[in-house]
Amino acid sequence: MKVLFVCLGNICRSPTAEGVFRRALEQAGLADKVEIDSCGVGSWHVGKAPDARAQQAALLRGIDLSDLCARQLTEQDFNDFDYVLGMDQDNLRAMRDLKPANSQAHVGLFLDFAGTPGAEVPDPYYGGDEGFENVLNMIEAASEGLIQQLKVGAEVVTLNLQANVDLTHANTLRLPCQATHFAAPATLSELRAVLAHAHHQNWPVTLLGGGSNVLLPDKLSGVAVRPALNQWWLTRRQGSVYVHVGAGVNWHSLVMATAELGLWGIENLALIPGSCGAAPVQNIGAYGVELADTLQAVQVMELATGRSYWLSAQECAFGYRDSIFKGSLNGRVVITQLVLRLSRVPAPQLDYGDLAARLSHTPTPWEVAEAVCAIRREKLPDPEVLANAGSYFKNPLIKDAQAAQLLREYPAMPHFPLKDGHTKLAAGWLIDQCGLKGMRDGAFGVHQHQALVLVHFGGGDRQGLMNTASYIAAQVETRFGVRLESEPRLINA
Repeated sequence: MKVLFVCLGNICRSPTAEGVFRRALEQAGLADKVEIDSCGVGSWHVGKAPDARAQQAALLRGIDLSDLCARQLTEQDFNDFDYVLGMDQDNLRAMRDLKPANSQAHVGLFLDFAGTPGAEVPDPYYGGDEGFENVLNMIEAASEGLIQQLKVGAEVVTLNLQANVDLTHANTLRLPCQATHFAAPATLSELRAVLAHAHHQNWPVTLLGGGSNVLLPDKLSGVAVRPALNQWWLTRRQGSVYVHVGAGVNWHSLVMATAELGLWGIENLALIPGSCGAAPVQNIGAYGVELADTLQAVQVMELATGRSYWLSAQECAFGYRDSIFKGSLNGRVVITQLVLRLSRVPAPQLDYGDLAARLSHTPTPWEVAEAVCAIRREKLPDPEVLANAGSYFKNPLIKDAQAAQLLREYPAMPHFPLKDGHTKLAAGWLIDQCGLKGMRDGAFGVHQHQALVLVHFGGGDRQGLMNTASYIAAQVETRFGVRLESEPRLINA
């Protein structure tokens, strides 16, 4: 594996990246597996040593740049190197203009690997010493992400495909399902190999997370893939703490771990079942907080090509229980990593539900998360005890005019006005008002304490569950004129 760092003149940013990344490779035990170099798109400084200020800033961190010498980027570099990484958009444009059509090199921005797609490493040449310190901080953060990516390239890749796997216990509704093939790749290389094999065999690919938001069929053809990318780590930049987390990490475990570290941002999302990779798909939310509030970037891999790239939060097109992963990217990519921006500055969100009543003092993130867990356990059944998928229906959004009309008839109806001319209603309240809380319909029913949760008593299948859900939705629409939508994702055979 060969990596080339590129900046304007190869005396400030790219030699700094070369030096920082060389040390990162040594610390990761990859120094003998990855070759690195740096260069500039221009020829002004060819043959010169790195800027003295860059050398001094790096030396204060134990990195010696004195043996480096500037050179200019060439066409041949795009055939010699696997990664050609620029520091800013101007570098990137120059790189793309020079890249030969037959080159297979990955050409992009270095800070993409810090979970900040499109971000630039600013040129410190005309500034003061603090500019070089800032560059070092950015490069160290990006180096960590690139190390994680390159680690998978140094491994021997095996498919580890299993045949005829029972997925009944791979979904929290415990719907019976037999998968023709199953894989749990633990690295990006393994995931890419599985996808390539499926493409070669013309198999459909079904993506699974924690199984808490899917409706599986009795038989599932092709290959079911549950990424086991289970690493997470922290970086710090400009007063914020960034959490880099693999798709296979359990969401609730991450929430509690970051809360224990005193980090604010996702504590209200405690005890939501599932994996981190599934969280962006429906923009998980609870108690006045959504994933979109803290998410900075998502790394994805294309199912058809195995190409990895990053999406910014804006590009994810988040909405209420919605995202681009339910829209134009549905069935086209698998989420492999998230970057969340958390903070050590206290920022409790206690205006939703009865959180404030339980936390009269100024709480810690851990105390908020524990309170959320207590509330959820009182209201929601444990999937390990009674099969369920959490909230089965989305809280409906209706126009303000319709909400006003319903409030005249039902003044006690819970409602939450939004800024876009819509009002959010509580689906559980609507179902409860229809007298359906605690209802049982064969193998399925409505939970006795939370009307939003459908439970599986055992012995049922997907069609039976969908019949029960359709009956409930019809009752609500008949009484209130409001249509309920299901949250779980329907997986086709």
